[in-house]
Formats: sequence, structure tokens, C-alpha cells
Amino acid sequence: MKETPRVDYSREGDVRAGDDGSFEPGLESFRNLLLSHAQVETLLHSVCTQVVDTVLGADMAGVTLVDESTGTPKTVAYTDPRVLEFDAPGCLSAPMSLSAPISVDTTQIGALEVYSLTDHTFTETDEILIKVFVTAVESAIWNSRRASEAQRELTGLREAMRTRATIEQAKGIVMAIRGIAADDAFEVLSLQSQNENVKLHTLAHRIVESVGRDQS
Repeated sequence: MKETPRVDYSREGDVRAGDDGSFEPGLESFRNLLLSHAQVETLLHSVCTQVVDTVLGADMAGVTLVDESTGTPKTVAYTDPRVLEFDAPGCLSAPMSLSAPISVDTTQIGALEVYSLTDHTFTETDEILIKVFVTAVESAIWNSRRASEAQRELTGLREAMRTRATIEQAKGIVMAIRGIAADDAFEVLSLQSQNENVKLHTLAHRIVESVGRDQS
């Protein structure tokens, strides 16, 4: 795999073109990854790699996110296993580091941590470049969470539709057996559901299955 050329900085912090003459070449490959709609996990690992390849003096990088179920921070992507030691409370610390918060819907959910194993001082230009990566990460995570929510809602809707269809079938069976109207049939099912302390769709499913067995 071709190594992404680093961006060179002057002592004043100016960004120069990479070896191939393009401007900010490290960002270009990352932009292509964004356009490919990669999975968030793949994107986070790419962020870490591209930060190290793009920011002068960055030797390692990692992304820490707060677990939605436990509320505890966890390093989910990194370029070097030593990042885990730097991120752990009370453990090793790198000579120089830079932390950029990751927020979604105004809530901080993690951070992008960049480490230098030397006494390199990160410049304002470094911070700007890192914020570009962070913004992309925030967008990807936001989209991923909304997609997950939409999938859960779709699953719930499908289940509700199946449940409704079963209840309608059970109503039709009660109407046919007792010769009553739809509203009265639903009242019968509701009362039986309460008396047996079972959910309405569970009772409806049992009635439909029972009639199916009798007809087979």
C-alpha cells in the first residue's frame, strides 16, 4: 500500500504541498474514504492513520468514545497499541499530546488523541487539520446513529404491522364464530386478554394458530 505523503510545515506553521505537488495530500485520501460511505469503524481507524501521516510530529493517534450502554470511555481505534497505555488513567503519558473533543448533538462523546514521542509542539495549523478530521468523524457517527435509529424504528413498524394483521385475523374468526360486529369482536378479545393476563397479540396469535390446526 502506498504511504500517504506527509504535509511539510515551515517554522512559521505554513502548510506546503506534499512530494507529489498536491495540496494537503493526506486529506485527499481521507476525503475519498468519506465519499465511499465506509463503516464507522473503518473510518475511525483511517482517521488515526491519516492524522499520523498528515500532521508533522504526530507519532501515534487514537479515538476514544463513550460507550452508550455503560457510559465509560473506551479507545476504539488507534495506530499503535501504546495508545492504550497513554489513554488509561494513571498510566504512561507521552511527552507531547493534543486532544480534540468529538461531539454529537452538542454532547461530547469522545476525543481524538494525538501523541508525539518527542518534544514536538503542536501548532495552530496542526489543530486546524485535526479539527477537519474530527468534523468528519462527528458527521459519520451522527449519520451512523441516525441510521441505527431508523433501522430500529423500521423493525418496530414491521412488528407492529405483523401484530395488527394477526389481531385482525383473530377478530374475523371471533366475528364468524359468534356472529358479531368487528367492534364487539375486538371487545371480546380485549376482555379475554385481560382475564388471562396475556398480551392481545399473543392471544390473537393463539386463536389464529388454533383455527389453522383445526382446518388442517
